[in-house]
Amino acid sequence: MINMSLIKLITISLLVIGLFAEPGYSIDLSMNFYNSFDDLSVSLAGENLDFDGSAILMPDSLKYSNGGQSNQPEGYYSYSIALNDNAIGSGAATNSGAFGWQTKVDLNSKGDGSRTFTLSKYNFVEDGILESSSSNPNTKIDQVIIANNAAYLQKATISQDCINSNGKGVTMEIKTADQSPTEPENAQDAPTKGFLTITGVSQDDTFVIISTNAQGDMNTQFGDRIRSVPSNFDAGNSVVGYSKTQMTNLEMVGQATGFPTQRLPPGDLKASIKEGTEGTPPEIVSIGEHYQQEMTSFRNRYPQSSNPLWYLIDQRACIPLYESENIYSPAYSGELFTMNMDFSVRRR
Repeated sequence: MINMSLIKLITISLLVIGLFAEPGYSIDLSMNFYNSFDDLSVSLAGENLDFDGSAILMPDSLKYSNGGQSNQPEGYYSYSIALNDNAIGSGAATNSGAFGWQTKVDLNSKGDGSRTFTLSKYNFVEDGILESSSSNPNTKIDQVIIANNAAYLQKATISQDCINSNGKGVTMEIKTADQSPTEPENAQDAPTKGFLTITGVSQDDTFVIISTNAQGDMNTQFGDRIRSVPSNFDAGNSVVGYSKTQMTNLEMVGQATGFPTQRLPPGDLKASIKEGTEGTPPEIVSIGEHYQQEMTSFRNRYPQSSNPLWYLIDQRACIPLYESENIYSPAYSGELFTMNMDFSVRRR
């Protein structure tokens, strides 16, 4: 009876591969495997993707692996796999990119009681939109990336207890039809490129959302990082770059349950660098004193003893400005900027 089930599974897998190889097809698939010890269920829905898998089911063990990937720049998928009703999952949708995933399940196949249940994934977008998700019984992650003359790659691993995710992006050089870099005659004609990222992480009734918006004539690297374990998680965004002209948008905003909204740059930023200034300018001293006052006020308003969550916020913004009559003449005229925002959330 077990051999017949395995033969049926292999036959279905071969048929599925042939169907998924054709662009434009959609898929809605569900499977279930069980023995005396474990119950494994799989569900998949998507469009423009390839998928294959294999399974070995024995009375006291189960070994299963599958994977899939997009076969067109535009497509989507939603995937979930549950072991004894504890599900992990991933999904993505893009109009100009790629995605893929791989699952490995090994439940006592060596007879030593060892158990493996993991899901790995990647997502990519270039000059388009990417929506992605990751989940396990403790944590839900949703992300949106809008890339304007930019590219972004994300990789993540998911288990029943942990999620580790890293994403990196970069703005791309804009070229003419003959593949030569564009050289605008003045700042008003400078090309616009950039990105908008929104990262949301939630555990039960706790959430963190960080959004970053940077647009302008700039060369920029940006990224995000997420680490989660039961009841604790870290989430952060970063951006560093250089702009020849004034930025159209440059903002990072963080929100969390029961926590004031954090914003970078902080308020309306107006700064300049003057040659020959000695010592610390009075306005910098004033900013430092204001920071200490705000920190004291915050600690009084949010004492740890009355707060069910503990947040560690690390945020920095540095935007030195350079002035020149011809903004394209000096090598470093324009704006150099870096922003980082990290939330660490710990349940008591």
